[in-house]
Amino acid sequence: MGIFTHLIKKKPVVRVKRRKTVTYHQLKGGFLVKSRLIPWLKVGKNWVWLGSIANSKSKRQINDWLQRRKNRRTRRLDGNLTGKEGNRVQALAIRTLHEWLDYIPPGDSVVFRCEAAMPDKQFRVWKKWILRHNYYLKPDIDEELKSFFFYKPREIE
Repeated sequence: MGIFTHLIKKKPVVRVKRRKTVTYHQLKGGFLVKSRLIPWLKVGKNWVWLGSIANSKSKRQINDWLQRRKNRRTRRLDGNLTGKEGNRVQALAIRTLHEWLDYIPPGDSVVFRCEAAMPDKQFRVWKKWILRHNYYLKPDIDEELKSFFFYKPREIE
């Protein structure tokens, strides 16, 4: 310890809080879009976050689908696609992804899995959309699991 160490300002220690985040968006025709980001897997000191987006007419139907409850509402939403608001939902999902990447701490990552009524079609659309419009995101794409993996690198000081 030197004589003048008390003059050097220390960085405040900020504890990283990993809490789930949920946002709702209202669309035309009474549709709701729910986007949810939850800490999913711990890998060393970092976490993998699971991002999911669903749209429907009611909150109960969306919540039942996200919780995978075995009822009529879940089965009905399993068979539906995005409807007339499909492109708007895709654009909203990309904007939400950017917000999530700002929200998560450095070193963590976000995973999107395609779990729609037609996962192959959803995967093709997402892949084309992400690679064409978001050249700077550079996700790891898993063709077999139909998922996208976005990593937020640690900042170098």
